[in-house]
Amino acid sequence: MIKEWLEEYKPATQTDAEQALREIMQEIALAGLQRSGFFEKAAFYGGTALRIFQGLPRFSEDLDFSLLAANDEFSLEPYLRGIEAEFSALGVTVSVEEKNKTKETKVDSAFLKPDTTWKELVIKEIMPQESVKMRPAIKIKIEVDTRPPLDFTTEEKLLLKPFSFYVKCFTLPDLFAGKMHALLFRKWKGRVKGRDWFDMEWYIRKAVPLNLVHLGSRAYDSGDWPAPVISEANVMQLLDEKIDAVSFDNIKADVRPFIRDEKMMEIWSPGYFHDLIRKIKFVQRISFNEQWSMQQPLEYGRNIRLTFAKGNFQVRVHSATGQEYSWFVADDRNEFEIETGTIAGIMHPQISFKSVSGEMQVNVESP
Repeated sequence: MIKEWLEEYKPATQTDAEQALREIMQEIALAGLQRSGFFEKAAFYGGTALRIFQGLPRFSEDLDFSLLAANDEFSLEPYLRGIEAEFSALGVTVSVEEKNKTKETKVDSAFLKPDTTWKELVIKEIMPQESVKMRPAIKIKIEVDTRPPLDFTTEEKLLLKPFSFYVKCFTLPDLFAGKMHALLFRKWKGRVKGRDWFDMEWYIRKAVPLNLVHLGSRAYDSGDWPAPVISEANVMQLLDEKIDAVSFDNIKADVRPFIRDEKMMEIWSPGYFHDLIRKIKFVQRISFNEQWSMQQPLEYGRNIRLTFAKGNFQVRVHSATGQEYSWFVADDRNEFEIETGTIAGIMHPQISFKSVSGEMQVNVESP
């Protein structure tokens, strides 16, 4: 099965084959985790999630997960046996070793490594001319954030191999928030991860909105931002500064091994990215049981669109000087737009929500 699976990628080079094998291993590992009940407690996020479930046109290396709720006692160990069993069912022997976790770290991690002979045999059958270039066995890092910043939502995504199963994943606006956090605050000691920039371009080109609430939680949790709230203006300023500080030659060099068409990067330059980030869409995705208020006033004349997943609630638009307008939203209506620029007397309005029945789930975004 694995040989046929690899052939579907039509690898032309040794690098192509190794990247494809890595992705096959990642999907087998996801199957093992799913069988062992892992996704009852955790969700998949990061570049590999974007590659496998959203078609990101670059390969990715690691498997990144977030617990659905903080748990310092969590261990990957019970689930690693499920990964080994899944590979074994396909005739492959792998070793999965959990890294010793200290009390200070909030990440539980492990390394998955296949038998080198298996990799060599598979590639030799498909591309015998490339077999002389074999490198050491592919390794995949598996990481679980055991004390994650919350304010994210998940969805079930379907995989068809090695069997049909669902994986709990971050939704796209929250994946974008995680990627933006990595791009802005990654601590690589002078190096730059070009894949962050590749992914950001993908999100913007796909018009995926960035969840500011989750980004703020992540930045505050990592100690990179002084408050759990970050504004659109803050993000744009940080991005402009980052664009002016990085080397785009280094960015392209990091991306090159993970893509097949380098022409995708010909347009990349500081000017291009300064223009590109002006097309970012922002959303504040929130869930609440009683009431919630925006932390930042809206700019004068800025319209917003509200969408909600469930619940009945009241929306209030108000200002510090006392002017107020309100709407009641019922289940039979799932989207409406507030034209704040036409509300007399409210120069910088605040938006707040109050529950009428049950849990609310609301998106606040610029139309």
